[in-house]
Amino acid sequence: MQPLRVRAFFTPPLFAATLIGLSLPLLISGVATFQGAIALALIAVLAVGEGRKAVLVAAKDALATPMGFSVMAVLIAWIPSVALSYEPSFSVVTWGRMIVFAGGVVILWAFLNRDAARYRRALMIFLAAFTVMLVLAALGMRGFDVPIALLKGRAPGSFVVSNSLKGYASVAACVIPVTIWAGWRLGGLWRAVAVLDVLLNLDVIVTSESRSSFVGLLAMAALVVAYVVWRKRRGPLLFFVGLIVIAGLGLLALGLRWEYLVLPSYSPAARAANVMLHSYWAPPWLIDVHRQHIWQFVFTKFLAAPWFGQGLDVVNRLPGASDLIPGIGYAYVPSHPHSWLLEISAETGIVGLFAVLSVLVRHGVWIFKEAIVKRRTRALTIGAVSAVFWSTGLFNFSFWSSWWQLSYFLLLALVAAAPQSGDPDHGGG
Repeated sequence: MQPLRVRAFFTPPLFAATLIGLSLPLLISGVATFQGAIALALIAVLAVGEGRKAVLVAAKDALATPMGFSVMAVLIAWIPSVALSYEPSFSVVTWGRMIVFAGGVVILWAFLNRDAARYRRALMIFLAAFTVMLVLAALGMRGFDVPIALLKGRAPGSFVVSNSLKGYASVAACVIPVTIWAGWRLGGLWRAVAVLDVLLNLDVIVTSESRSSFVGLLAMAALVVAYVVWRKRRGPLLFFVGLIVIAGLGLLALGLRWEYLVLPSYSPAARAANVMLHSYWAPPWLIDVHRQHIWQFVFTKFLAAPWFGQGLDVVNRLPGASDLIPGIGYAYVPSHPHSWLLEISAETGIVGLFAVLSVLVRHGVWIFKEAIVKRRTRALTIGAVSAVFWSTGLFNFSFWSSWWQLSYFLLLALVAAAPQSGDPDHGGG
C-alpha cells in the first residue's frame, strides 16, 4: 500500500503542483533558486500530457478577460518607450520578459485551477516549505547560520543573515495574507502552521529592519480595516480605528526621528549633509537623504522626456546616474530609483504611467466589488497582497526586478486559482 501512496505523490500533475508550492519559499535561499524552481514548475506543467491542451486553452481565455486586455494595453503603451529608449536592447529584454512572466504564471494558474487535488497539494507544500525555510532563517539570524549558509551556497559566518534577507522581508509582507488564506482554507492543523509562518515572517521583517515592509503591512491593515468596517457598518469603529492608525503613524515617525538623532549609523557628517537638503520633499529623518537625491535625479529625467520616457529599465544607465553625490559619496542612481511611481514615470512617460494607473484603478474597483461589497475572502486576500506590493514598491526596489515581479504574480495566481466553491465566505471568490 505504501508504494502506491508514494507513486501517487509523484504523479506528474501532483509533482508539478509540488514545484509550484515550493518555488516561493526557496526565495529565502536565493533568487536563482527561486527562479529555477518556477522554471522547473512550468516545464513540469507543460510536460503533463493529460489536460495540457485544456490548460493552455484556459490560460488563453484568461488573457482574453477585461483585465487581460488591460495588461496587454499597458504592454502596447510601452512600445514607444522601447523604440525610443536610451538603450533599446535593455528595454526590449525587459518588455519581453514581462510577457514571458505574465504568460508563464497564467499557465501555472490554469493548471492549479483545473483540479482541487493539485491546488490543495500546492497550498500544503507552500505552507510546509515556508515553515522549514523560515525556521532556518530565524536560527541564522540568531547565530546558527550553518543550514541557511549551505542553502545559500555561502560559507558560514561570511555574511550577515539579516542583511541577506532584506529583499525577502518585503516579499514576506506579501506572503502573510496568502499564508493566512491557505491555512484557513486547508483547515485543521494547517491553521496552526499558517499562524507559525506569519509569526516567522514578521520576525524576518523586524529583525532585518525593513522599513518598506512596515509600510506594506500598514497598507494591508488599512484594507482589512476597511473590509471589517464596511461589513459591520460601524461608523464609531471606523473613527476608533482611524485614531489608532494615526497614532501608529505618529509613533513610527517618532521612532525614525529617534533613530536619526541617536543611533550611531547616523554620523555627524551624515547629519550635516542632511542639513544641506533644505529644498527636498521630506525631512531626512523620515526619508533618508540618499533616497531623496535619487528621487530628485529621476524626476529631472522624467521632465526631460515627459511623454514616452527614457526607455524601460535604463534610468540607472543615463548620463549622470553613476556620478557621486557631493558630501555623500553614493551614486545618484546606484541600481534603481527605489520607487515604482518615479521609475515608470521617468522610463515610460505620461503615456506609460497612465496605462499602469488605469490597470491599478480597474484592479482596485474589482477588489472593492468582490471583497468589500460581495465579501469574498479570496478577493480580499488578493487585495491585501496588492496593497503590500504597490505600497512597498513606492519606497523600495525596482519595478522591473524579476524576483519582485514573479513573487507578486505567483502569489496572485496561487490565490486566484482556488475553486469558487471553497471560498470561506458566501461560497464565492
